[in-house]
Amino acid sequence: MREDLRVRALLPDRVGAPARQALVAMAALDTVPYAEHERAPTRTHIAHRPWQAESVADMAVLDAAGERIVITHQDLIAFRTPAVFEDLRAWRDHRTTTRDALALAAAVCCFSDAVADDLLADDLVEPARVHVAPLGADGAYLPAPDPQRPRELDERRPFLLLLGTRFRHKNSGFALKLLRALRETHGWDGDLVLAGAEVLAGGSSDEDAEWLVRRSEHAHAVVTLGAIDDGEKRWLMSSAAAVLFPSTYEGFGLIPFEAA
Repeated sequence: MREDLRVRALLPDRVGAPARQALVAMAALDTVPYAEHERAPTRTHIAHRPWQAESVADMAVLDAAGERIVITHQDLIAFRTPAVFEDLRAWRDHRTTTRDALALAAAVCCFSDAVADDLLADDLVEPARVHVAPLGADGAYLPAPDPQRPRELDERRPFLLLLGTRFRHKNSGFALKLLRALRETHGWDGDLVLAGAEVLAGGSSDEDAEWLVRRSEHAHAVVTLGAIDDGEKRWLMSSAAAVLFPSTYEGFGLIPFEAA
């Protein structure tokens, strides 16, 4: 660890208990509430945002926080998918914000070569400013929560798990077809668990519901949980017969990383 660097974390005014405990344990970390930074901004050498900018306001905060800006860009799903926005204007605004933020950044970090290649293919950043930093995890500061079984599930029944917000590109339709094949062709007596928050636009819930109406013999084997907490996620991932990730867009992704 570098001892000649000082790190500040710009935080929302309300921070959840697990995150707060982790931050307190990091003795070398200075924390700055957003409201305090807004009143009296202090610039550091580098301001890093660990996910893509979503608005002009985000860029203004970064510009006030650091002399140079680094952005970790996770994917171009929203940039390329108008269906996840309420209207065409909102999608165009998002694309403009993405272009401007990447142009403003002195460096752009990506989880994988696939993400970096996407940015380069759309000419959103020069190759010299793109850096690939693979995913990693350190449980020293944020220990795993105790597993908690969702009350809707019977722990005696095997299940497949599809975890993530209910966007269409998550491909829950494939998971339903897989369940059908396992039950009809291989005689598997198990369930499919769909865990993740609903979305306002670009979701697949209506299509999934229609599929289940037409194949009602499988409806009792599909459990929809909605949004879950970290304890429930840990139980689901450790108890599932298999964790599915049939996304039509993403590469390796966060879900396979966490499951592994």
